[in-house]
Amino acid sequence: MAAQEALDAAWERWFQAEGLTPLRLTCEALSEDPKRVLAQVLSALDLDPERARSVALPVRARGAGA
Repeated sequence: MAAQEALDAAWERWFQAEGLTPLRLTCEALSEDPKRVLAQVLSALDLDPERARSVALPVRARGAGA
């Protein structure tokens, strides 16, 4: 766990040194509302987030992720 924390801290220092704000996404948010997360990614890339509305989502099998 300490190695992961050190890696996370190194990334945070790099982002700060570069003057960047990372886009933070979670698996939970992606699973809950994939189109909203896609819209966030598109927006962060200076693309039209409205395009996320037209993306067809894959059909999840029953019990998937359980």
